[in-house]
Amino acid sequence: MHVNPDLEWYASEGEKRSLPIRCPFAASARCPRYFQSLALLGESGITTRIPEIEDTRLVEFWSSSDLWPTTAEQSTSVSGGEGSPRQFSNFCPEVSCDTFNFFGSYLSQFSDETDRDSTHEALMRSGVVGAGDWRWSWQYVEPLHYSSCSLYSLLQVSSSGTETKSKDHDVFQLRPTLWGISVDLKKLFSVIKDWWRR
Repeated sequence: MHVNPDLEWYASEGEKRSLPIRCPFAASARCPRYFQSLALLGESGITTRIPEIEDTRLVEFWSSSDLWPTTAEQSTSVSGGEGSPRQFSNFCPEVSCDTFNFFGSYLSQFSDETDRDSTHEALMRSGVVGAGDWRWSWQYVEPLHYSSCSLYSLLQVSSSGTETKSKDHDVFQLRPTLWGISVDLKKLFSVIKDWWRR
């Protein structure tokens, strides 16, 4: 079944699942995939770059988290010729919509004008494809609702403060101090507060 992942489809999927229309983690400081997607668009010249200081800060922040991709296959990526990105993989659907108008995790442009023209010809012959359909502008789009994103459930756990944590922020750390151990009181208080809430 053909899916056109526009805002109407996205809102409908959210309504079926009793969720907000847009992802609550759609911000660079709240989701590593959102950040990676936005950063790569800037590096590719499609959008404005994230300021260098902010980019460095966010890379340090997310790379110390267990939410950061472990392998290249898990990472968000952009590929294509020099100065001509054509494929967008493992993208945040929120970023892909804000940039390309479709909520997709993988988007691929036509390989050449011949492919584009033959696709357009077939779409016109069918007479049933609306002007807002992704097939006019892309060779392939993999629809994705944010609730089906592999990071969504992990981010929910992280935001509740119960499991996911930064690798460098343990409550107790072995450091050369007078007593041989140091305590992060702020982190300890946070853990106690989360325990008390549960």
